[in-house]
Amino acid sequence: MPAWGRLAGQPNQTARRGREAISQEAQPTTQPQTGPVLKYWAVGLALGSGLLHVLALPPDPFGPLAFVALVPFLAVLRLESHLGMRLLLGFSFGLVTVVGTSYWMPESIAQGNGVSPVVALGLAVGVTLWFTLAFVGFPLLLQWIERGRLAGPFSAPIAWVTLEALRGAGMPAVEWLVYAHTQSGHSSVIQLADWAGAPGLSFVLVLVNSLIVESLLPRAGRRRWSFLVSAAILTVGLLLAGQVKERAEEALRLQHPDESVRVAVGQLAIPQSDRWVAEEAWPRIDRMLALSRQAFGEGAQWIVWPETSVETHIDKAEGLGERIRRQTGEWPQSKLIVGAPRESRTDQESVFFNSAVLLGTSGNIEGLYDKVMLYPITEASPRAWMWIPGFDRIFKEQLKWVPYSPGEWSQPLMNVSNVPVGVIICSEALGSSMARHRVDQGAQVLIHMANDGVIPGDMPAAQHFAIVRLRAIELRRPLLRSSNLGLSAIVSATGEVLADHGGERPGIAVATIRPRRDRTLYARAGWLLPWVCGAIALMGGLLPKNGLSSS
Repeated sequence: MPAWGRLAGQPNQTARRGREAISQEAQPTTQPQTGPVLKYWAVGLALGSGLLHVLALPPDPFGPLAFVALVPFLAVLRLESHLGMRLLLGFSFGLVTVVGTSYWMPESIAQGNGVSPVVALGLAVGVTLWFTLAFVGFPLLLQWIERGRLAGPFSAPIAWVTLEALRGAGMPAVEWLVYAHTQSGHSSVIQLADWAGAPGLSFVLVLVNSLIVESLLPRAGRRRWSFLVSAAILTVGLLLAGQVKERAEEALRLQHPDESVRVAVGQLAIPQSDRWVAEEAWPRIDRMLALSRQAFGEGAQWIVWPETSVETHIDKAEGLGERIRRQTGEWPQSKLIVGAPRESRTDQESVFFNSAVLLGTSGNIEGLYDKVMLYPITEASPRAWMWIPGFDRIFKEQLKWVPYSPGEWSQPLMNVSNVPVGVIICSEALGSSMARHRVDQGAQVLIHMANDGVIPGDMPAAQHFAIVRLRAIELRRPLLRSSNLGLSAIVSATGEVLADHGGERPGIAVATIRPRRDRTLYARAGWLLPWVCGAIALMGGLLPKNGLSSS
């Protein structure tokens, strides 16, 4: 352009730039504001999301809410960048979730540990804060991942599954409040647990929520519908694939009827406050044997009774064998699996175990399993906690107890009527590691003994059963679950409840199962997915969004 042209154009360009600057100043900013009103709304959405999470968990029949329950929480986290505010949102969501599902904890701790209500409340507050901290950590880990190249819909499920695994590792064998448990009442959805277990289901459910959030963000633009369609395809695909697997597994169960076994589970329904009364021990054993007779009369080859269903040391129960022979001897091939404390004496000391005992109708002991993963304070020696100031004063009665010792990890399986059976006792089923170990040893059937009398109310019992039921599907093993209170049930390898007994009256449930020998992908790979998610979460924030170079 000639010089005059350039000179003539300069005023026009200057005027245009001035008009653009004025226009931009006149337009309202599009940046999200974090004033008090919007902060209240954000906290309210996090609280509401926590409430939806609570409603999606057992025993409430709102499991499908899990596909959208996290949307408000994830959305406000994506719009909020201030660290303190993100921590507050995580705390709000976590507190509602934990309190809404664990309000029964103080009473449970008081009953199970024999401590005062004040001490039980203090311990419950501590446990509540521990679980809540995992949800507080979620915004931190999410922000770390989103600062790198992995920002997007997959960042939320990666962070969520990583923290679920860490929370369970922090309290051994406790996988409480896992997002996958929301689908326990929906058999089609949870069928895919045999691929990646509870972590895999949690990953998919959180991913659906995250895709919906991505579609709602202003930056989604033309990709908005692609995010929504992806969420819909993932949800429908999960349901359809689960139905296909469920039908295939059910057809497999009906094959080879000659391999089927008729089994039973029993429930004694003794309130926790009435347990361990010496005068009642033998009458309760007689009641248990009478119900065993009923089960054998209905064709059951085995019957399983709850944890510590025999309220005396099995090796000191003189006359037990004679009672068993007298009441059940007419079924010489039948078996009883009972729970009882056991003492093992050495030259130096006596060691006590929380045991499962296999008894023949002749009264002879044919197999033993000693609980490996003992619950803190209630079962294991509390002396490991003596470093805490004031612990010896608060738990002076508990320090007088004779604690159980853990059994050996490599204990052999029980052989019940030529079927290898893996026993897991109470809290050992809250994590998957013990059940997977028993299947690795060759267990074709799983037995779970419990005492839900120490967790009062319908909600904790339903949550406990939801976790245990998932073990059957993850490993494709029929599972016999006997609990003193709560729900006793016979569960197929598809998670179907074939027979159950609950309530406050003693009784039995009888059904036919088919032992399984095959091993699922989850049985082989274990917790591979959480390890992968953890590694990705760790590395995600280290990779810049525009690649490794500054350009």
